[in-house]
Amino acid sequence: MKGGRRWAVRPVVAEKVRSRSQRPAAPARTSRPLLERQRRFVEILMGAACGNATKAARMAGYAETTAEKQASRLLGNVGIRRAIDERAKSDPIVWTREQRQRFWTTIASGAAGYDDADLRDRLKASEMLGRSQADFVDTVKHTGTVTLEQALGASRKSEAPRG
Repeated sequence: MKGGRRWAVRPVVAEKVRSRSQRPAAPARTSRPLLERQRRFVEILMGAACGNATKAARMAGYAETTAEKQASRLLGNVGIRRAIDERAKSDPIVWTREQRQRFWTTIASGAAGYDDADLRDRLKASEMLGRSQADFVDTVKHTGTVTLEQALGASRKSEAPRG
């Protein structure tokens, strides 16, 4: 062949294809320990930052300009979620749902030293108890159709300068 390349042709060898059930199982993944800044993030999130992930990321040493994105990314990390869950289980300050409900019930009923609580406080406790048990579920039923043009037209009218 003039000016062309010669390609080597490999012989086709028939190999036995294994099904998934015949393949060896993948080794179990072990979770890596958290890095120092990640560990600090969890500690600060559960302590000084009072659950504010952006503040915890800043305090843990992440850049001020990217703290919000880093906090979101860190909260999506499986290892960090596991560390937060373990810390919440072992922390006596973090109440379980049952403990909160028991507390609100005690205040609402006026038992165990809360008999002199204001009516306003008792109502708020009963509201919190009802919300925790999904007693107040709002449903909104939409009927009719709206075209994209109608929705955009209404949006543009509300954004029009007033004068």
